[in-house]
Amino acid sequence: MVDLVRPKLGGDKALESWMIQMLKKAMTDYAHELRAQTTSVVDGEELLRKLKALPNTPEGFLQLDTVLMPAKTSFEELREEAYAEKYNI
Repeated sequence: MVDLVRPKLGGDKALESWMIQMLKKAMTDYAHELRAQTTSVVDGEELLRKLKALPNTPEGFLQLDTVLMPAKTSFEELREEAYAEKYNI
């Protein structure tokens, strides 16, 4: 598998960098899954209460980050995923 991917990435250093990125993504996804498993219905009700308490204004929209968890993937991870799908690596 590594021998197939290496030429498309441009060598050992690029392959190592790509593998590190993929490992970080897998670890981040796993951590988010663990966190999601520990949430309960009570947490969901608390979340809904906090969301409803935000004002229905542009300022309230900008306060969503105080209530919602961070996204599971970053822009960089999404970009790498798109490259992987597009270039089949």
